[in-house]
Formats: sequence, structure tokens, C-alpha cells
Amino acid sequence: MMRHGFAIALLRSGIFLLPATPWLLPASQPLSCEIRLANGDRFQAELLSLDAEGILCQPALSPGTQVAIDRSRTRQIRFSDEANDSPAPFSLTLRDFSELRGEWIELNAEELLFDAQDLGPLQIPRSWLHRLERTDTLTHHGSALQTSPREHALFLTRGIQLSGEVERADRQTLQLKSESLAAQVQLSAVQLWEFPDAETSPRPFPAQRAAGSSYLALDLRNGTHLVGQNPELQGRAIHLTLVNQERLAVPVEQLLGLSFSAGNLFDSRQILVWDAYADRDGESRHTVEALREGLPDWEIQVYHQRLFDDEFRRQLLKSRALVIPEPEHFSNHSLEESVDGERFLREVLHEDLEPALKEFLRYGGNLVFCGLQQKHLGLLEQLDLLATTISRSRDNSEVAFSPRGHQIGEGIGETFRTTNSTQFYQPGPKVESWTTERPSPIVAQSFDGGWVILLGMDYFQQSDATNRILCNAVRHTAL
Repeated sequence: MMRHGFAIALLRSGIFLLPATPWLLPASQPLSCEIRLANGDRFQAELLSLDAEGILCQPALSPGTQVAIDRSRTRQIRFSDEANDSPAPFSLTLRDFSELRGEWIELNAEELLFDAQDLGPLQIPRSWLHRLERTDTLTHHGSALQTSPREHALFLTRGIQLSGEVERADRQTLQLKSESLAAQVQLSAVQLWEFPDAETSPRPFPAQRAAGSSYLALDLRNGTHLVGQNPELQGRAIHLTLVNQERLAVPVEQLLGLSFSAGNLFDSRQILVWDAYADRDGESRHTVEALREGLPDWEIQVYHQRLFDDEFRRQLLKSRALVIPEPEHFSNHSLEESVDGERFLREVLHEDLEPALKEFLRYGGNLVFCGLQQKHLGLLEQLDLLATTISRSRDNSEVAFSPRGHQIGEGIGETFRTTNSTQFYQPGPKVESWTTERPSPIVAQSFDGGWVILLGMDYFQQSDATNRILCNAVRHTAL
């Protein structure tokens, strides 16, 4: 009876059941894992095959049944919860948000040779290098001083900061040159190394990036986070193509888990909440509580500052979504009327935050605003994001999800009831309404791989349905 009920539940989820035909089974031993679905369900299974379209597995509760699950319905596949306690000395972050652990070998005019822990030597084009950090100081470094986007920036021991051009570097030393100095720096003294911007900001996998293209993220036990395409399960290893077009095989025994995405940021299970302008005892606290209750196995980082330093960018880079609770203390009009406000708009929002958010969205991150009122719309304008106007606020209204809003309504039903002072937005060009209402309490716009999502609820008042909408917005994909 349990097996029969489990099969019916899978069918209701739109998952295909296949007969246990021997020729479908791979020759190698199946791999034990936990399958986590996009709707929040999870079950133990044996992974039989995997490719760019999805997976084939055999649920533990129904051993005679093979289940084919499309990538759009697969949130994550978890193999282990045991991390490696012996980290490599360096963490290397690439511009596609891969993060490698390992040893530095050599940097030449074209590429970096990096000995990745558990993976072996990799040749990485210089244009894809973002930053190098020592793993024992990941949460303690300051921000390196880059005087030009075309310069390398180094943060050394004892707080020394240098910037300039670096042509070559070996295991021991690097040569740094600028207009004011020429220095030989010991690699052992480098705590943080930020590489210059590429002449053209690279897009992940430009040759293959097309509508419907899929990416796979692998999280290794040693802390490595790999982004790739064209995955395939061969024996007990996942094969995929990296950003440098190199084909790599990762043994499953080294994996914590993997996840699919249409963008280049994945279900990293981290959320960054920026509440610099929010009421931290009201809307912000309730928003964070809703996220923690709805996504209990996710990590939530809360950032309070109004300046966007290196730590903010590092946390943003690792996050699936940036959530901004109602910024009730933000007023575009009052900022424009003061000298300090004009400087903030120009230097902080335009020069620091806007480029970081555009890159984050382009690589598949979601930007979720909660409870924006008319006086807050200037924030969207200053960041050159979604275009909308506010029509009115409504309380306790029953609203139906539109066909385009089916993901945001997962686990809720066809309708939900709004909470107190829910804002309704009139969609502008390229902006979608995810309800059948016009204006709508949920509107969104796709930015390549990621989404900007406006939720009219401020989360001072909450309900099970509105909390679920917030969690679904964080996890939303274009699939």
C-alpha cells in the first residue's frame, strides 16, 4: 500500500513512472542519494542515470519502479552531509561563480595553472579569474584596494595593500608593477588577490548559452563549487564541461550534492537579506523568520550596512537570492535634496550596488523586493531595474495565480489571500503579472538567467500562503 501511494503521489507531481526494464539499468552499481523536488518533497532513491534533461532513479519506497524526473522538477540531489575537514590552502573564485579549492601552480600571460583538490591540475583562462583567498582567512580579510579596474589588487599580511600589473607568478613569488613601484611579493604573504576586470565582462559558456540551456552545479565535500554543462553519469562519476571547455570527471564519493539551473547561480541554499533601510524589529525580522521557517536547511546572511564592501559582494556571489524587506526608511526625494544623499545615489547605488546586482541577475540570481510603496520606487529607478507604478493597497483580498505564476504558487493552490496593506503594482514593459489581477500584488521581470520579483506584502502580517510565496520567489527559476 505504501509503495502504491508513493507512486500515485509521484504521478500527481507530473513525474513519469517507468517499468523496471533491465535494459534501462546501468551496468555500474546504483548510487544512493536523497532526491529533493522543486515542490519541497524529498525521498531516498538510487540514482540510475543523469544528463542535461534530468534524472532516472529508483525510489527506496518503490524498488520495482524507475522514475524519470525532468530537471525543472529537481531541486537538488544530495549524496552526503559529511564535509572534508582538511581544506586546501587556497580558494579560487571564477567569474561564473565556481569556487575551487587547491594549490596555486603558475600564472602566465594566458592562463592560470591551478592544482584543484581532488580534481587535479586545471588550466583556467586569465579572463575568468575573479579572486584568490587563503582558506584560513576567508572571513577575516579586508578589502583589497583596486585603483583601477584593469589592475590586480593584493591584500597582504599586516594589512599591507598593493595594486598594479602582474604578468607572471610561480609557486613562490609574483612580480607587481605600477607607476609608483616595482615589487617582488612572496605568495605566502598574500591573503587576498583580486584580479582585474576582463575587457569584456565574460558571460558563462557563450557558445552554448541559448534559450532552454541548462547548467549543473556540483558541491564537493572539500568546499569546491563547480558550474558546468552537458552532465552525464558514467559509472560512479559525474562528467561535465567546465568554463574552459575542459571535460572533467568528479567521483560521486567526493560530492555533497548537485543541482540543475537555467542560470549560472544555483540552489546554493544561502539567502542574503539586505535590511539597511528596513524596520529591523518589524518587517525585516518577520521576513527573516518566514524564510527560516519555510527553508529550515538554508543559510541566511543579514547585511545591515548601507555601503557595499567586499564582504557584501562575496556573500552575494554565494547566494541564490537577495531579499530586500520593505525599505520604509528609504526616500528617493529626500536623498536627492541633500549633498550627502546625491553622493550616496551616485557613488553607492550607481557605482557599487547596480553593477553587482546586474552581474548577479545575469548569472541567475533572484532579487526579491517586499512591500515597496510609492516612495520606495526610486530605489528601482536608481538601480535601473523593473519598471512599474503602484495603483493601490488592499487588505484581505483573494487573488488567483496566473499561468505564468504557477511556480510562485507551488504548494498553495490556485488562489491566496493578501495580508494587511498589500501593494498592487501596474506592470510596465517586459514586466509579468503572476496573478490574474491587474494591477497585481506579484510582478516580475526576467533578466537573462535571474529575476527581479516584487511582492506587495510587507510581511509585518503573515500567513502560511504569503510565507510560501516568499520562499518560492527565492527559489524561482526560468525553467
